[in-house]
Amino acid sequence: DEVLAVGDVEFQKKCLGKMQDVSTKEGRTVLFVSHNMEAMRSLCTNAILLWRGQVAENGNPEKIIASYLCQEAPAEGLINFKPNQNSPLNFLSLCVTQAGKTITGIDPCQPFDIELSYEVFAKVENLEVGLRISNARGVPITTAHTKIGPENGKNASMDLGKYNARVSIPPLFLMPDTYTLTAAAFQYNRTIFDQRDNVLQFRVLEIGTNVAKYGRSAEIGVVLNRFPWTHSRMCAG
Repeated sequence: DEVLAVGDVEFQKKCLGKMQDVSTKEGRTVLFVSHNMEAMRSLCTNAILLWRGQVAENGNPEKIIASYLCQEAPAEGLINFKPNQNSPLNFLSLCVTQAGKTITGIDPCQPFDIELSYEVFAKVENLEVGLRISNARGVPITTAHTKIGPENGKNASMDLGKYNARVSIPPLFLMPDTYTLTAAAFQYNRTIFDQRDNVLQFRVLEIGTNVAKYGRSAEIGVVLNRFPWTHSRMCAG
């Protein structure tokens, strides 16, 4: 995993290609230890999840990846954070709400909100906050991003205090699946004040969407849609 992390794209392709050749053409077993979900998915036919020094699960890579991403993400719809030391900004909590209630099971036909509260302990300029939604296979679906400053050529700063940020997700956007949230507060290309990876889990329920009859929604896509279609007759049969 460390070798892949430091190499450029071409080097990574060579490494991955060599591992595939060794396992498929030479008939040998390759033990690949990684936090790279896409590499695990493409290379491995079997996966093992280690948890606190013990084998927690053993089986299909897709299932193991989903368990890995969700193992520390509570499914209560709300998580309160312990503060990071020596940071001018700390996250306080993260939650998923729908119709004003904290919830874990989302109705895909209705909008829902993701709320992030944080506290500023010292002056912070050019703050950016992002929330990334990833699916159960570790694929980032989208990142909701907001920026505070600069405005009119001047740096915008945050006063000391507690803040609440909310992003609204429109209906018929996420495919029925399990998702995790990552939150980050930072100055672009300078400082990460707080970052919490895959810390909260929620599920978009299948309650009769237009893909329900097809069964495996993961093979259809990662977002729902109701794009308008038009049909016209080109010529007589």
